[in-house]
Amino acid sequence: MRLNDNWRGVRGNVRWFAAAVALAVVGVVGSPASAVELRVGDILVAGFAENDAGDVVPAIVHVDPVTRNRVFLSGAGVGDGPALIGPRGIAPNADRGIYVLDAGAKAILVVDPENGDRQIISGEGVGQGEPFNMPLGVWKRNDDSLLVVDRAAKAVFDVNPVTGKRTVISSPSVGSGPNLIEPNGITTALDGTILVASYGETIAEDEYHGLVYAIDPTTGNRSILADATHGDGLGFIAPIGITRIPDGRILMTDNWAAKVFDIDPATGNRTVFTESLGNATPVPNQFVSPLGIAGARDGSVYFFDVDNELMRVGAAGGWASRFSCICVGFGEGPHILEAYGVGVVQVPEPAGMALAAVGGAVVTAAFARRRMRPRGTA
Repeated sequence: MRLNDNWRGVRGNVRWFAAAVALAVVGVVGSPASAVELRVGDILVAGFAENDAGDVVPAIVHVDPVTRNRVFLSGAGVGDGPALIGPRGIAPNADRGIYVLDAGAKAILVVDPENGDRQIISGEGVGQGEPFNMPLGVWKRNDDSLLVVDRAAKAVFDVNPVTGKRTVISSPSVGSGPNLIEPNGITTALDGTILVASYGETIAEDEYHGLVYAIDPTTGNRSILADATHGDGLGFIAPIGITRIPDGRILMTDNWAAKVFDIDPATGNRTVFTESLGNATPVPNQFVSPLGIAGARDGSVYFFDVDNELMRVGAAGGWASRFSCICVGFGEGPHILEAYGVGVVQVPEPAGMALAAVGGAVVTAAFARRRMRPRGTA
């Protein structure tokens, strides 16, 4: 089993996924908590990893951008609260805590970075509004509200992280334009336009075409921004992760094409930011199945690949290289097997420096101050 039957393009092993869900439900304890002091530039990954016992468990993993070491930040026996089931998205740049979208729990959780404790802030029984059905992508807007794209509902939700209230802002019954087909990821352009990466209609067995939607955040109206007939550039096959990196560019992973695209949010024109050159390239630069993606202030772009774990590309694009994995010389820590959620801790917005409570979880002023300092500084 998987969290849904339509997760195309994922080349992982179904058996370990089912085992991971079973372990999460019974509350199997993995590695003890590791002391992690979050700093600007730190990388967080939401997905599935092996614990010390060799079991595959859902978890949030912290990756140090200097040492490349990996430690469990939440899950795998770290932190109290509702168990993670299928962490799919992450928004670590909120100074109120780390927002995690759990597709298995059909909920958004906030994780306390001090101890890994988890609390549901929107989901069944928490917050008003239509429930999530198959939430697969999350993005934090500058006003701290969260956008969630739900594949089964073919909808985009606006979520208030304080009250948990869910408001549908685009769906078959809200807004006009082509309905979302099989959406996976969500982000926003600098002007606030909502961008959704989606699988397209099936052309033939195991043959698809992907697309990116543009959604008006006020009306919910939808249009196709980029696909085989919109915008210039190569067509997509299986878009998965989409993000706006700090310099404003929109990057999207294409799982089956083994490419990352740079997409112009105004025209839909796209270029290949990085791609796998297959067997012609050295193994460290080869990737097969990119999933989650995020950008850092220093220009680094990180994405997860199921064969090479966390990979890095420079700001100009080009070849990707292994950054953190179980390979010798690429950091120590748990083996990450699958991750749709990748995030980089960013400098908080000035208005976010005040103390705030989210679902009862309060992040201290000391945490906010720490996040203002780059890793490696005092």
